[in-house]
Amino acid sequence: MNLSHKILFGLLLTLAGGLGHAAEPAQDRTKPPALDGMFPTPSTSSIPEVVSQNKSIPGQDFAAIERSVRQAMPSTKIDAITPTPIPGLVEIVAGQNVLYADTSGRWLLVGHLYDLKTARDVTAERKAQLSRLDWQELPLEAAVHYGEGPLKLAIFSDPDCPWCRKLNKALRQAEGIEVWEIMFPVPALHPEARDKAARILCHAQPAEALARVMSGKALDGEPPSADCTERTLQLVNQAMAFGRAHGVQGTPTLVAPDGRVRNGYLPLDQLRTWLAQSAKAEQEAAR
Repeated sequence: MNLSHKILFGLLLTLAGGLGHAAEPAQDRTKPPALDGMFPTPSTSSIPEVVSQNKSIPGQDFAAIERSVRQAMPSTKIDAITPTPIPGLVEIVAGQNVLYADTSGRWLLVGHLYDLKTARDVTAERKAQLSRLDWQELPLEAAVHYGEGPLKLAIFSDPDCPWCRKLNKALRQAEGIEVWEIMFPVPALHPEARDKAARILCHAQPAEALARVMSGKALDGEPPSADCTERTLQLVNQAMAFGRAHGVQGTPTLVAPDGRVRNGYLPLDQLRTWLAQSAKAEQEAAR
């Protein structure tokens, strides 16, 4: 699907969505929708503060924009306001969300910005940049390590997640990929996953224990001690807190060594291609 088709498809989805709300309670159309709380803003220490960002752009005063957005969305943390290539339009970064506004601060645009000349989704590229994770900061203490090879992969994974299980099976049969599978249970969907994750980390052979659970089998061996499960539950809770703070919203979530993040299952051939981009970048950086 080329870019023009993607844009048309997006417009059709928007129109269809607008026609599908007849069963909802009536709303007062004369009042603007509540904007506050629309955009969760996980902590992103790599994004500069608004003030320093504004000062770095001579001749630009974004105070009106900042005041307007803060008034409409007081609980939304604004991390940066910068110009776009379009005169009169600025980009607003709020956590991993990207919004746009005019320089008066009156008009706010929520959506994707496309460069038709270069066939680029500018907003998607910016979001990908913001979602990058520092590999050194990943909670690998809560990870199960298996495999070996030149390609490296970290996964935020739920032991009871069907797509995580499919990916785990593929990776165990693959060659040339070293994996750190971070225990990231989603209790709302899988109530037993947190306890399973803690028991897996306590197991004498965590990779084998994970493989059993991912295959739908019960854990073997003696139950772990209370001291061990208490310790590993803390590690799992810390991994869950890290993920939520950095925008991980589901499983599996894939992380490459260069910090790129990909949500969802990838077939093995596509995964190798995606990971190879990191390996190539590391080789070029080492030259």
